[in-house]
Amino acid sequence: MVTKQLLHAEVNELPEEDLEAVYAFILRVKQTKLKADTSLLQKLKHIQIAAPVDFSANHDLYGSGAGSADSDVR
Repeated sequence: MVTKQLLHAEVNELPEEDLEAVYAFILRVKQTKLKADTSLLQKLKHIQIAAPVDFSANHDLYGSGAGSADSDVR
C-alpha cells in the first residue's frame, strides 16, 4: 500500500496539464498486462497431451520407462 500512497502524493504535486499523460501511461500499462495474460491463457487452452488413460495416476512409471506401452492413448 505504500507504493500507492507514494504515487498518489506524486500525482497530487503534478501540474494539471501533465495528468492526462500520466493517465494515458497507466492505461497502457494496464492494457499490456491484460494482453499478456490473455495470450498466455489462450495458448494454454490449446495444449493437448497424447498419453495413456492412466498417465496422471502413473506418471512416475511412464517417466521412468516402466509404464505399459500397450495402454490406450487419448
